[in-house]
Amino acid sequence: MNNLKTMVLSVIAVWIIKILSFTHKINYFGLENVEFIKKQNKNIVFVFWHGRQFILVNSHKNRGICIMASLSKDGDLQAKILTKLGYFIVRGSSSKGGAQALVEMIRAMRDGRDVAFAGDGPRGPIYELKPGPIYLAQKTQSAIIPVAVSAQDKWINR
Repeated sequence: MNNLKTMVLSVIAVWIIKILSFTHKINYFGLENVEFIKKQNKNIVFVFWHGRQFILVNSHKNRGICIMASLSKDGDLQAKILTKLGYFIVRGSSSKGGAQALVEMIRAMRDGRDVAFAGDGPRGPIYELKPGPIYLAQKTQSAIIPVAVSAQDKWINR
């Protein structure tokens, strides 16, 4: 995907995300846990399931949360979209560049950023936690907060 195409698609995607965000109401549960951890000046490793983050992208925007995006062309687009929504991006994945990306995430956390991971990784198996988030939390002495999204009324395109 060339740079111009990626830039245009990222702008369109950000607008779609913002427009769709007006169509749902979000109820947060457990925010007191986040507040408790932040009062202790600790960082957080947010963990969500792969493919279940669409609503989270908008609900957690502009917080400077560090997210890993793959080195693929799709990852280029994802990185542009997430950057426009106020995320800090490191590039890599479990299959390519993951060790360097993990080092960059550790640096980001030492600089005071929280991070977010798809706990089951891009290759699955789905809903099976991989060791990356646990390793990162142990290495940085941070807390892990699982994050989940559920919709009462939804439309699923299969």
